[in-house]
Amino acid sequence: MTRQIDVWTMGELLVEIMRPKVGMELGCPAEFRGPYPSGAPGIFIDTVARLGRSAAIISGVGDDEFGACIPQRLARDGACTDFIEVFSGKSTGAAFVTYFRDGSRKFMFHWDGRPAVLARVPPSGAIRAPRYFHVMGCSLMANERFRKALFRAVDLFARKGAKISLTRTSVSNCLASARWGRSWNRSRQASCWRDSD
Repeated sequence: MTRQIDVWTMGELLVEIMRPKVGMELGCPAEFRGPYPSGAPGIFIDTVARLGRSAAIISGVGDDEFGACIPQRLARDGACTDFIEVFSGKSTGAAFVTYFRDGSRKFMFHWDGRPAVLARVPPSGAIRAPRYFHVMGCSLMANERFRKALFRAVDLFARKGAKISLTRTSVSNCLASARWGRSWNRSRQASCWRDSD
């Protein structure tokens, strides 16, 4: 029988590799720390699981050590990892980050064409009585193919009775482009959307 899960998301899973000290530029030869399991959707669903709710993420990782550490962390914290696809021959996405004294930070993402944004929407029969599906704005910005996959997931979960929540940046990021705006509006008309901070 398909497991019932309350809270779902779909989006990138990455490892984060960071500078150990404030003010270290990414382009200078120096040490890094990591890998740390990351990706905004992964952090979100891990938090939901740690709060004691049933939670799952639809995503992808490479068949490598970076890809192994992310599902391990999620499973340890109680999240369902059944919908994380392992892509053979692909390397896991990564984000390099450094912080500055004024509180700002700089990211360098390696995720386009990586399993992080190659995840596929699961078949309808694999989803049973979901309560919420959350969309992260950063996931919508990945690329056109993944954005369309997210819209298909939204439609599927809405038909299954889930309430759709999204970060406010999801709206502003999507509507910043006329083409994305048209896609967004089509998907929004087909679904029941709930705005979320």
